[in-house]
Amino acid sequence: MKRRFVVRTCAACSSRNASAFEEGVTIAGFLDRYYENYVLAEGLRDPVTIQSRLKAVRAVIGDLPVNALEKPADILRFKAAFRKGREVATVNRAWSTLRAAINWGRFQDPPYLTTTPFHRFGVTIKVKEETKRDRRIGLQEEQALLAACSDTGGPEHKYAGPSMHDRIIGALETCCRRGEMLRIQNRHIDWERHQIAIPGRHAKDDLHWHDIRHEGACRLLADGVDIRTIQLMLGHADIKQTQRYLNITDEELRKAMTGVWERRRQLRAVSQ
Repeated sequence: MKRRFVVRTCAACSSRNASAFEEGVTIAGFLDRYYENYVLAEGLRDPVTIQSRLKAVRAVIGDLPVNALEKPADILRFKAAFRKGREVATVNRAWSTLRAAINWGRFQDPPYLTTTPFHRFGVTIKVKEETKRDRRIGLQEEQALLAACSDTGGPEHKYAGPSMHDRIIGALETCCRRGEMLRIQNRHIDWERHQIAIPGRHAKDDLHWHDIRHEGACRLLADGVDIRTIQLMLGHADIKQTQRYLNITDEELRKAMTGVWERRRQLRAVSQ
């Protein structure tokens, strides 16, 4: 026979416990506790990036009481201020960090918050609005970039041209991020095996450096490299992220389909 135990608590006491942390706690203070008690304590990856996103939230709505995070209007106020001059993907990542902090606060004892504004009928993070990487660098633009490097090899440019020339070629060949490429040292290179090791702490911008990384991934695909291999080379956790990098030009599509049709024609000829 199963026995059931019922624990009865005083409603007034529960209310006092639930609001104990809310009284006098601002959003800035709450985010500081989240960073110290969870991000650092749990050893989350890339705490510096998380800290910078939390800093952005504090700068806009940090002086408000913590329960303001339950109101969609205040969250949207942060987005309106933070959105200016930034890509949608940057705003979404800041929102994702804030959402994680709110969820952490809801399940503390006693809780900092009782609900979250991030739900189906409240604030939603629309990933589809993020800019898709469809920028391709053609041969003429690549040659113009390398030629510009040759023109900046003098003292007036601090002799930056030759090293930038090599870095652009290296980025196209290795698909490195800008930060990864700038931090490569001789000890990271295996000259005999022609390999470059990128330390994990260095992993994670008209023409942006990231477009060169994107172009390198597209060239690998055009050369017949499997998408799973490209995913591992780019360091993506999800293959869907890799797919966003890979765009096919009309000429590449024509060549690929011409090859398919030619192989089918040869197979039909053999069968006949």
